[in-house]
Amino acid sequence: MTPFRNTLLVAAFTIRQLLWRRRIIMLLALAMIPGFFGILARSFARPSASNGFVNVLPELFVAFLVPIVSLLTSGNVVRDGIDDRTIVYPLSTPVGRKPYAIGCAFGAFVVSAFTLLVAAASAWIGWRAGIARGGSDDAALMTNLAGVSIFGLVVYVPFHALLGSLFKFPTVIGIVVYGVVDLLLATLPGIVRRTAPSAYLEALLDPAFTTRNAATEAADVFVAITPGEARFVVPVLGMLFLGMFAMQMSRRDLV
Repeated sequence: MTPFRNTLLVAAFTIRQLLWRRRIIMLLALAMIPGFFGILARSFARPSASNGFVNVLPELFVAFLVPIVSLLTSGNVVRDGIDDRTIVYPLSTPVGRKPYAIGCAFGAFVVSAFTLLVAAASAWIGWRAGIARGGSDDAALMTNLAGVSIFGLVVYVPFHALLGSLFKFPTVIGIVVYGVVDLLLATLPGIVRRTAPSAYLEALLDPAFTTRNAATEAADVFVAITPGEARFVVPVLGMLFLGMFAMQMSRRDLV
């Protein structure tokens, strides 16, 4: 079989495996909570007029859900197999180590994207349910937010998969990195903010959203991140981390 076909087979197996894990089921259940509260708001609370969710959702998605969802799906995508030695079998087959690594990352990407779409749909239902009839239509903003969130997985999924291949406790390491890079550096003023991946995702959001990037651009146009820069940096970082992950999985002393 060709490397491309092998990659797709590994991706399909990874998707099936991840979707049956309890952590993914829990993530999907949590993602639907906003829709549930939206139904309650429509049923029991007085609908309120609104000009959109521009002050609520952007940071929730790009600065929290995208890194956390990708960490929980891809951080252990190979680590569990390394720890219990079950990874020995697929790595000893003609599939190939690099197609196996890329297939695992792609499978984790698909599951993460599906989870984010469920979260976006639920957030949309929850938001619109509490708005008075005749309110503004934010469908285009919701589509933009979902698209940017999924685009962010291009860099987060291979990075967290790489952590899983390097460290025994990738979830703990990932949370520490998330706290330092995305929560701390993304809020600092000046050029240092460019080291935070979520800052690049904010630059791709619709200008109607209220984000840290908009505030930074207003304060200092020289350190603000442009959409063009974000579209370039995110795929480059994603390819870099994917290449490092594939190289790490190719090491013969891995298992």
